[in-house]
Amino acid sequence: MSMSVGLMVRLLFTDLKGALSAAQLVGGLEGVEVRAIYIGREKLEEMYEVLMEMSGDSVSVDSFLRSASSINGFVEATVEDLDAEVIWKGIG
Repeated sequence: MSMSVGLMVRLLFTDLKGALSAAQLVGGLEGVEVRAIYIGREKLEEMYEVLMEMSGDSVSVDSFLRSASSINGFVEATVEDLDAEVIWKGIG
């Protein structure tokens, strides 16, 4: 069984339609719990970003990222492991 991890996922899209599609996509996934979603304009580019704080097993998160990357207008994804950051800072 895969371990559940806390993640901050940042997806970048060329248009708002793609960003909204990614937010809808996560709603249909099993094995992923989303705590927060932010959708807005990316600061330096004429693109839209989706920030999601989520937890889930690695298989479910990988499935989500593969599906999100197939959405029209997808540019890139960045994933930060929040659990590792908490342990590193000594908060855990």
